[in-house]
Amino acid sequence: MKNVLLLALGAITLCGCSSMQKTGEEVIPPVVVTKINEPIKLDGRLDEKVWAKVPVYNLEFANDAAGLPMAEYNRVIQDKYEGAKVRFLYDDKYLYVAGELEDDDVITYLNRNQDLLYRGADTLEIFLSPVNATHYWELYATPSEYRTSFCFPAGGMLGLQEVFSKSMLMKGFETAFSVNGKLNDCKVKDRGWVTEMRIPLAELAAKEVKFAPGEKWGILAARYNYSHYMYRRQLSSYPKLPIVNFHLRQYYAPVIFR
Repeated sequence: MKNVLLLALGAITLCGCSSMQKTGEEVIPPVVVTKINEPIKLDGRLDEKVWAKVPVYNLEFANDAAGLPMAEYNRVIQDKYEGAKVRFLYDDKYLYVAGELEDDDVITYLNRNQDLLYRGADTLEIFLSPVNATHYWELYATPSEYRTSFCFPAGGMLGLQEVFSKSMLMKGFETAFSVNGKLNDCKVKDRGWVTEMRIPLAELAAKEVKFAPGEKWGILAARYNYSHYMYRRQLSSYPKLPIVNFHLRQYYAPVIFR
């Protein structure tokens, strides 16, 4: 682990080089996923020093108010943007994701896994897409013990109820969280919440594409942020997308394994 800082600095340098993905409209900087030799304790605390030594990716406001009448649009964008940032690590068994989310009103109204959690809670979503395959994953973490993982066989299958209803929770996929404030109490202004995700590499490889050096993957981090203090719920993502649609896989950040 003593080489992690050097690796991270080298990876940041790479972000300005040929590792960037070109879409024809803009250049998408990569996401660096840093290799570690010791497992991360999943507790929603980010206590391990290694989290402070790897690249940080700030989610950007996704303005889905475009197209609304002007008065409505102007009111929506008056709300303060609550930022979020993510980091990535991996070892021989897992991909780890750390999310730190500013939030003045942490909300979750859930009672089960494997649901469309963004409909009932503040949610951090991670999309993982192998470039040379048709399938991709969508994994949710919330400020609760509940989580979801969907594997879409192909983009052309997105939206089919059959795909959602038959998707099983990924074996070994775990999340943890901590809340700086008081959950589901709008009388108390919160500071935010933290989440950690642990995604088994064996489950990703079960679709015949390993999440490993030598393979091409794309990543998107996306967020649903609800609040009693906002006029409208906020969306954000990294990388920033040309329109607000979290399934635009050509715009996911290319993964660099370090």
